[in-house]
Amino acid sequence: MKQLPQGSPKYGMLPSAGHRAQSTGRRAQSTGRRAQGTGHRAQSTGRRAQGTEHRAQGTGHRAQSKRLRNEGTARLQDRKTARQCIMYYRRCINN
Repeated sequence: MKQLPQGSPKYGMLPSAGHRAQSTGRRAQSTGRRAQGTGHRAQSTGRRAQGTEHRAQGTGHRAQSKRLRNEGTARLQDRKTARQCIMYYRRCINN
């Protein structure tokens, strides 16, 4: 049978100083990663700001989708069953 090192938890002892030093090193690495993550977040907000500039040029995507949805609901009101609605939407998607 393989013998475990003296500082292992199986012996019921606290981990040795060497183990403790390793764990703090790992913690430091994880905080570094966290700092990088915030950098990514900052980049994404910059991209979002660019998107608003582009949107100002043409019809807003939200306004466009809203109009299309309203047209769709107006057309759907004469279709009584769910099956008719589904068939109608399938036809719209395929065309």
